[in-house]
Amino acid sequence: MEEDAPLDESWLATYADAITLLMAFFVMLLNFSKIDIPKFEEAAAGIANEIGMGQKEQSSPISIMKFDMQDVVYEMQADEVVEVETDDKGITIELASSAFYRPGSADLRDQALPVLKTMADMLKGPKYKYYNIEI
Repeated sequence: MEEDAPLDESWLATYADAITLLMAFFVMLLNFSKIDIPKFEEAAAGIANEIGMGQKEQSSPISIMKFDMQDVVYEMQADEVVEVETDDKGITIELASSAFYRPGSADLRDQALPVLKTMADMLKGPKYKYYNIEI
């Protein structure tokens, strides 16, 4: 009986190294990229719609952030002077100027500081680390 010649699998180590390096490259590329949350949500919704998953009602990160901000506003009893809305760009927080500034002055009222600090503390939390916040 003839024995089969041993297979030369030395190429497999080189191939595995190349695939590992390629994966590491893409992981680093993804790590250094800046993710735009609203565009990501729009793309995810489009893909979900195309593959038939669009029927489910899911809470988006933007709507969760809106509800969290509204909770903070209600807890501070500032719901009459702070309005939280969503639009195509994200969330808009509108502050009534009469509640935060004296007429003809650019200085903040003392009672406005705790509201602004509480809202800022919420936005600085780790939950919203990857959100793009503009003032």
